[in-house]
Amino acid sequence: MKVLISIIFMSLVSNFIHAKVRLNAEYRIRGDYIDDSQIQARLLSNRVLLGLDYDLLPQITLHAKAGGLYEIGSNKSIILDEYQPQSQLVLNRAFLQWSPFQSIKVDVGAIPMGSYNSSLLITNGPFLGAVEKLGYEGQSWEVYLKFVQAIPNNNDLSRRVGFVSEGTPKFFMETAGLRWGDAKSFFKVEGSTFRFNSLGSVVAYNSQFLGNSVSGGSTINSAFVYDFSGFNFMGETQFMFNEMYGLNLLGQYLYNEKAPDGRNSGHLALGGLILGDLTLKAGIFENQADSSPAFYNTGLYGHNNRSGYQLGFESIFPSDNILIRGYYIGSSPIENNVYQSDRTTYYIELTKKFNLLLK
Repeated sequence: MKVLISIIFMSLVSNFIHAKVRLNAEYRIRGDYIDDSQIQARLLSNRVLLGLDYDLLPQITLHAKAGGLYEIGSNKSIILDEYQPQSQLVLNRAFLQWSPFQSIKVDVGAIPMGSYNSSLLITNGPFLGAVEKLGYEGQSWEVYLKFVQAIPNNNDLSRRVGFVSEGTPKFFMETAGLRWGDAKSFFKVEGSTFRFNSLGSVVAYNSQFLGNSVSGGSTINSAFVYDFSGFNFMGETQFMFNEMYGLNLLGQYLYNEKAPDGRNSGHLALGGLILGDLTLKAGIFENQADSSPAFYNTGLYGHNNRSGYQLGFESIFPSDNILIRGYYIGSSPIENNVYQSDRTTYYIELTKKFNLLLK
């Protein structure tokens, strides 16, 4: 028996050594300053992630990235501890990708949603589920269809407010997309339908503090006044005038057909002026009260029932794999309520990436 176990172990080690393995690491330090009538938060976070891309079989690849987070700071919140400092293990992604043909990819596991660039609808963090992609590529273009069936999640928020899901919430999205160009100059557009099902009372209870319309007053009997089903459009383009200077534009439009006018839409427009390694950015946004479930979208823009503007910069140093960025965001409630007020947000972040192994 020991001989058999040794043979199996050596076989696995040999398979790992000779497989195509890519290891990488990432360190991020970030400072956040949030101030309004309900929240005064000062947060400094340190995060270390280790990533693995491992070709298990010719058609199956494992993509994983996880690590640790350590935060210090202060948080004075009247209602919701959205910015309470925490320290714990974090999961960025962990999924298997099956590519039976060049035009088909199927992802199963904890899949990050950041590729959709739709912050007003969903967070960038991982959703547990499956994504199927059918695409056709040319030399400088790609058309594709993507289908998502997942359990929505917001790691950043849930670990702070002690969220425990009751039941199984569901998220579905179907996307048609087009991309043309290369890494420097490109055009990308996506149109999607989406819907959330089986959202529990705990999600609804917490979402009322983030801008949604909710009935009931406790974690037991709270419920969303409106369902969430509709359309999402995202577009991004970048044009380089030469090797140093260019423009980048990103936009999102969100529409929930289950909510009434004045409460059912959101939009985001962000422009960037590229000056070598430095990009200066400015944008405006509005996310009405019931365009999306607030618990599952990003907190950067204050979730729902907010409009405002954003100013900032990003500086990339490709030879050193370093990204530095900072933003100022000012926002106000669209409709007055006791849970929200004018808010000022600052954050600055430095990320350093390391390529540990390449085979």
